[in-house]
Amino acid sequence: HTRFKCDWSSDVCSSDLHDTVRTHVFRFKNMGNADLVILHAASGCGCTIPKYSKDPVKPGEWGEVEVTFNANMRPQGLTAKSVTLFYNGTTNYARIYLNVEIVD
Repeated sequence: HTRFKCDWSSDVCSSDLHDTVRTHVFRFKNMGNADLVILHAASGCGCTIPKYSKDPVKPGEWGEVEVTFNANMRPQGLTAKSVTLFYNGTTNYARIYLNVEIVD
Protein backbone atom coordinates (compact mmCIF):
# COMPACT_ATOMS: atom_id res chain seq x y z
CA HIS A 1 0.00 0.00 0.00
CA THR A 2 1.01 3.66 -0.21
CA ARG A 3 1.29 6.21 2.59
CA PHE A 4 1.56 9.94 2.07
CA LYS A 5 3.79 12.01 4.39
CA CYS A 6 4.20 15.75 3.96
CA ASP A 7 7.09 17.87 5.20
CA TRP A 8 4.54 20.69 5.71
CA SER A 9 1.13 21.31 7.07
CA SER A 10 0.81 24.75 5.54
CA ASP A 11 2.89 27.57 4.15
CA VAL A 12 2.71 31.31 4.67
CA CYS A 13 3.69 33.83 2.02
CA SER A 14 3.11 37.52 1.42
CA SER A 15 1.72 38.98 -1.76
CA ASP A 16 2.11 42.62 -2.78
CA LEU A 17 -0.94 43.75 -4.73
CA HIS A 18 1.37 45.10 -7.45
CA ASP A 19 2.98 41.67 -7.85
CA THR A 20 -0.11 39.51 -7.71
CA VAL A 21 1.06 35.94 -8.39
CA ARG A 22 2.93 33.74 -5.91
CA THR A 23 4.02 30.12 -6.35
CA HIS A 24 5.08 27.68 -3.65
CA VAL A 25 6.34 24.09 -3.98
CA PHE A 26 5.10 21.60 -1.37
CA ARG A 27 7.15 18.40 -0.96
CA PHE A 28 5.83 15.01 0.15
CA LYS A 29 7.36 11.60 0.77
CA ASN A 30 5.97 8.19 -0.15
CA MET A 31 6.17 6.31 3.17
CA GLY A 32 4.49 3.18 1.82
CA ASN A 33 5.81 0.10 0.04
CA ALA A 34 4.13 0.72 -3.34
CA ASP A 35 4.28 3.50 -5.93
CA LEU A 36 2.27 6.62 -5.06
CA VAL A 37 0.46 8.39 -7.91
CA ILE A 38 -1.41 11.67 -7.58
CA LEU A 39 -4.58 11.11 -9.59
CA HIS A 40 -6.13 14.56 -9.30
CA ALA A 41 -5.69 17.87 -7.46
CA ALA A 42 -8.59 20.23 -6.73
CA SER A 43 -8.52 23.75 -5.32
CA GLY A 44 -11.34 25.61 -3.62
CA CYS A 45 -11.39 28.45 -6.17
CA GLY A 46 -9.93 29.61 -9.48
CA CYS A 47 -7.33 31.83 -7.80
CA THR A 48 -5.38 28.77 -6.57
CA ILE A 49 -3.93 26.46 -9.23
CA PRO A 50 -2.14 23.17 -8.39
CA LYS A 51 0.39 21.60 -10.74
CA TYR A 52 1.75 18.08 -10.21
CA SER A 53 3.41 15.21 -12.00
CA LYS A 54 1.42 12.09 -12.82
CA ASP A 55 4.62 10.03 -12.68
CA PRO A 56 4.73 7.49 -9.82
CA VAL A 57 6.69 8.39 -6.69
CA LYS A 58 8.61 5.29 -5.61
CA PRO A 59 8.60 4.15 -1.96
CA GLY A 60 10.94 6.30 0.11
CA GLU A 61 11.18 9.00 -2.57
CA TRP A 62 9.96 12.59 -2.57
CA GLY A 63 7.47 14.24 -4.89
CA GLU A 64 6.32 17.83 -5.35
CA VAL A 65 3.13 19.79 -5.85
CA GLU A 66 3.42 23.36 -7.11
CA VAL A 67 0.63 25.73 -6.02
CA THR A 68 0.17 29.13 -7.67
CA PHE A 69 -2.00 31.78 -6.00
CA ASN A 70 -3.27 34.84 -7.88
CA ALA A 71 -4.04 37.73 -5.51
CA ASN A 72 -5.46 39.97 -8.24
CA MET A 73 -8.66 41.67 -6.99
CA ARG A 74 -8.45 39.90 -3.61
CA PRO A 75 -9.02 41.98 -0.45
CA GLN A 76 -6.12 42.85 1.84
CA GLY A 77 -5.49 40.67 4.87
CA LEU A 78 -4.99 37.01 5.66
CA THR A 79 -6.59 34.32 3.55
CA ALA A 80 -6.23 30.52 3.54
CA LYS A 81 -6.52 28.45 0.37
CA SER A 82 -6.64 24.67 0.25
CA VAL A 83 -5.76 22.09 -2.37
CA THR A 84 -6.98 18.51 -2.06
CA LEU A 85 -4.71 15.84 -3.55
CA PHE A 86 -6.33 12.56 -4.53
CA TYR A 87 -3.92 9.63 -4.78
CA ASN A 88 -3.86 5.85 -4.91
CA GLY A 89 -3.23 5.33 -1.18
CA THR A 90 -5.28 3.78 1.59
CA THR A 91 -6.58 7.17 2.76
CA ASN A 92 -6.72 8.30 -0.90
CA TYR A 93 -6.54 12.06 -0.28
CA ALA A 94 -4.50 14.71 1.52
CA ARG A 95 -5.16 18.41 1.91
CA ILE A 96 -2.54 21.14 1.79
CA TYR A 97 -3.04 24.76 2.80
CA LEU A 98 -1.54 27.97 1.52
CA ASN A 99 -1.92 30.81 4.03
CA VAL A 100 -1.44 34.14 2.30
CA GLU A 101 -1.19 37.67 3.66
CA ILE A 102 -2.14 40.23 1.03
CA VAL A 103 -0.64 43.62 1.73
CA ASP A 104 -0.68 46.95 -0.08
